[in-house]
Amino acid sequence: MKFLSIEYILIIAAILSIFWLGYLQFWTAGWTPTPKNDIKLLIESLNVQDIDKIYELGCGDGRVLTSYAEHGQEVIGIEIDPIRYFISKIRAQISTNNNIKVIFGNYLNLDLSDADLVFVYLSEKANKQLEKKLSNELKGAQIISYTYKFPNLKEEKILKEGKRNIYIYTIQ
Repeated sequence: MKFLSIEYILIIAAILSIFWLGYLQFWTAGWTPTPKNDIKLLIESLNVQDIDKIYELGCGDGRVLTSYAEHGQEVIGIEIDPIRYFISKIRAQISTNNNIKVIFGNYLNLDLSDADLVFVYLSEKANKQLEKKLSNELKGAQIISYTYKFPNLKEEKILKEGKRNIYIYTIQ
């Protein structure tokens, strides 16, 4: 039995990686970290004392997770990209807060009904796909979408900061 050479294995791995990154870029907002000034604005604009559980869908490098966790809330990040998941997991582990959990998986397959607040920085296409799930599962909860609107939800507030808008919704 003949085995594949290391060159073929590396070529196949490179091709699969390119397809994976293309998929992530198409369905998510890619990996564009939320600027620190905007994270500060998010936290200052919300009454975080009334919020117990926060989810971040597509948590990237975990910078939003750790910022919210500093205020005492239970914070759960969900990430489908293994590299970003690993980075978020490490950031959560080295954080001084023990109220951060990072889950590897697809947020569309997870129950979010216990969330008080959901933060997303996803593409318009991903927001459209996610909208019905959030509307069904998050009655009374707040949603914050960085940069991209949800097509059929009416925003409660729009915060402007630099080039990007921050849309705040409350699910009725």
